[in-house]
Amino acid sequence: MAVSLNHDHHAGNPALFDSFIFESIGLMPLSGDFVDVGDVDFMAYLALGLGPTLYPLYCPMALHDELRAQISLYAYVLTPTVHLSALETQQSKEVPVYVSSLHSQIEQLDFRPKSTRMGPDHRFYVVYDFVGSENSTTVVHLARHPAGYHPWTDIDFTAFAAMSDNVGRLIVPNECITSDTVMSGDVVQAYGFNDAIMADPHHGDQCMISEDLTNDNASEVVMSNPPTVYSWISYSANMTDNAAISVYQSPADRRCTQIISKRQQAKKSAQSEGGLKRVMRDYPRWKIALAYLRSLLRVAVCFGTVGNPHLLNFERKADAIRNTWPQALLQANIGVEELEEVASLISSTPMSNENVLRLANPSLSEFIYDVKRLALCSIGHPQAGFDFDDVAVGVLLIDTVQGVLQQFIRPRSNTFPIKDNGFAWFLGHQMAKEVMWHIVFRPSSTCGVRLVLADLEPAAFRNADHPPFSTMALLGSVCYSAVLDKYSALTNIPVDLLTQYPTPAQVYDQLCETAVELVEIHDDQDHPKLMTDLSNLCKIVITDVHRPGRNKNNSSQD
Repeated sequence: MAVSLNHDHHAGNPALFDSFIFESIGLMPLSGDFVDVGDVDFMAYLALGLGPTLYPLYCPMALHDELRAQISLYAYVLTPTVHLSALETQQSKEVPVYVSSLHSQIEQLDFRPKSTRMGPDHRFYVVYDFVGSENSTTVVHLARHPAGYHPWTDIDFTAFAAMSDNVGRLIVPNECITSDTVMSGDVVQAYGFNDAIMADPHHGDQCMISEDLTNDNASEVVMSNPPTVYSWISYSANMTDNAAISVYQSPADRRCTQIISKRQQAKKSAQSEGGLKRVMRDYPRWKIALAYLRSLLRVAVCFGTVGNPHLLNFERKADAIRNTWPQALLQANIGVEELEEVASLISSTPMSNENVLRLANPSLSEFIYDVKRLALCSIGHPQAGFDFDDVAVGVLLIDTVQGVLQQFIRPRSNTFPIKDNGFAWFLGHQMAKEVMWHIVFRPSSTCGVRLVLADLEPAAFRNADHPPFSTMALLGSVCYSAVLDKYSALTNIPVDLLTQYPTPAQVYDQLCETAVELVEIHDDQDHPKLMTDLSNLCKIVITDVHRPGRNKNNSSQD
């Protein structure tokens, strides 16, 4: 474990600086202690350079908002002392680590991952164990504010720029410190906490089920104008992790609480009326209309009209249902006035159409879950998947899985020419055809109503030169998610701690961009082969696929 109060990571050499302060002209390095500075807050640790090195970051209270715009949360570090960060709502030994927003990729902290926790943005971040890590290359300059302050007056900028750990250059106005050796280690971009995860024994993050913020340990939203307090670190043995500070609740926070409360009441009201299956069982016209709605929602995912399918929350799903419902009635050839009156299961009073449709909200999450389940069941298959099942468990299998993962992420996924492009390789692979069949061409039965997505939109799926770009990205991102879960299981590292790999949501966005580039690069000699592969994805029949993930006892059902 590398600890420093006044030295850099080269033993015996005094540090050029041991902290940073954000001022109106940008970040300024500091050496020594603060004296008589009552309006300066400790913000977080700033990760810089090789190793990397963690420096205390301070900021006057008046400049908090300006600083927030230039830094991004990267992780948390467990320290031996309690900190009170102005970017957090309570003091703790788990202290935030930030990086420059312009250069957020740094070398991963050389500490043992201990756990994860939710940040102020409601995303999960790795907590690294600084206390229990030995022989680490990461140096931590422990914060000591408010004991003394000596700003640089005669700094040797030439020596600073040439410092051996390649931190880079001093920030000029509105810029951030850069590194000559930007490494992987992006912040963990997990799902927003507006949605909980439907756990599966073999696929822990398969399906997101909309839930409210009920975790007592969850961090509060950081206020745009935090309370005026002296941020400090106590070395007292009497200071505990659980000591709390009172937090002012802004009008924005109260509105957020009210919105969450209303949403929770609406969901509880819908759930109390009985499930969607009861409605489809007892009301024939509703059954047909809802079956079309279910399929057309899947079409909307394939067209990209619902946004990123890996980040669906309750409101986005409700918007998708609201926008798709008129088309579902049209396809079902049913007028809204022809729908039966649905009686509440609890009160026997009529339900509004809006409340009936609210019961369909989980449909999109179930769809994404089902596709990920299919991918997870197929990736090891020797014909349908990537042949993982025929590789002996051990280093060779891990290397094989890592090699496949690289095909879906940058730089391999957007490398050109086409013959070197990992995403193009996948689109010509049998695995892409298996997932495409499952989503688009497989007959799906909903309470006896059998529909095929390709028949609902033949111009996009059957009579096209290539699938919609969003569909191509969906194929790639769900397979990437399955392979990432395989790697997690082999290495016994939770997916949330695999910070060197992007999330499926990030991969989806990247593959959407790459799909367009692949189709439009006409001067590449492998473009005709690519377009043949894409055309084949638009005319799949059942004999073209192996379907290893199907339910053999009820293969015609969803």
